[in-house]
Amino acid sequence: MAAPAAGSSPPARRFLRLRRDATLVKPPSAAASVSMSAAEHTWCRCRRKGLASASSASAGAGAGRDVGGGGCGAAAGGVARPAGAELHRVRLQVGAPERPPAVPGQRRPRYRPRPAVRAARSPSGAAARGTVKVWDPRQNDTPVANMEPVQGESKRDCWTVAFGNAYNQEERVVCAGYDNGDIKLFDLKTMSLRWETNIKNGVCSVEFDRKDINMNKLVATSLEGKFHVFDMRTQHPTKGFASVSEKAQKSTIWQVRHLPQNRDIFMTSGGSGSLHLWKYEYPAQRSKKDSEGSEMGVAGSVSLLQNVTLSTQPISSLDWSPDKKGLCVCGAFDQTVRVLIVTKLNKI
Repeated sequence: MAAPAAGSSPPARRFLRLRRDATLVKPPSAAASVSMSAAEHTWCRCRRKGLASASSASAGAGAGRDVGGGGCGAAAGGVARPAGAELHRVRLQVGAPERPPAVPGQRRPRYRPRPAVRAARSPSGAAARGTVKVWDPRQNDTPVANMEPVQGESKRDCWTVAFGNAYNQEERVVCAGYDNGDIKLFDLKTMSLRWETNIKNGVCSVEFDRKDINMNKLVATSLEGKFHVFDMRTQHPTKGFASVSEKAQKSTIWQVRHLPQNRDIFMTSGGSGSLHLWKYEYPAQRSKKDSEGSEMGVAGSVSLLQNVTLSTQPISSLDWSPDKKGLCVCGAFDQTVRVLIVTKLNKI
């Protein structure tokens, strides 16, 4: 940025905040590059006019590219669309924002951002309906990846999302559940739709048993009291992942949470104000070969360990303590937060 005129230099803290907010994503090619000084100038002009931030259009058309989708030829920028993403267009923001430069006399804050994922809808509920966006906390205005239906496909509401398969610095997947029962698994490394299925009822919650390991199990809960457990270790070319389902109750299962100290134990919270504790039992053999010689998974079984009714209103949120085994907290529509302890988990 050009040096400010004499007498108009802002304080040091304001300068650091401006540099952090004005950080740009590096474009994929030199032809689409924009100088930092021009972008910061645009940001300053927008701030003076009371706008939230500089428009992404000021960064040029090369700030992102589309990958995925089907039947549409090559993606923008000459990137071939990978196979297997026929129902969704996935847009990747190229590059990552840079950290603010060190300033003599100023301590650089300890900042370890993590990516965030959420289901996004526009204020009208139409333009971005059915879109899943991955955000970087260092880049607040523009998502780093978009997963959205291609033109002509139905746009269903996305109700829940979850990260998984993060066993190294490169592998990441996002699982999304929709109001029509669709479950879609997006691969963030290849930016494609990896797998999808439908459980016939709106998906209220999805969770992997562990986020930081190779995909092992995925639990999805639904509106009408049923949940599904998918064995994610073996994917059949046509049948996908093996699964087992269980009817927990007659009302909605709002959320599922796995015990951090034992990934085979999980708890569900229901619309009847009850909590159910479950355990997944693995089969003797987790995979087998079909008649054509392809590997396919074998689902295990689920058993109910305990259940309790705490409220006359639905329990909408639930979480376990990562430090104290069995300690959990839940929130219900009766405006009450309850702290609970589950005992004898070591004997299971």
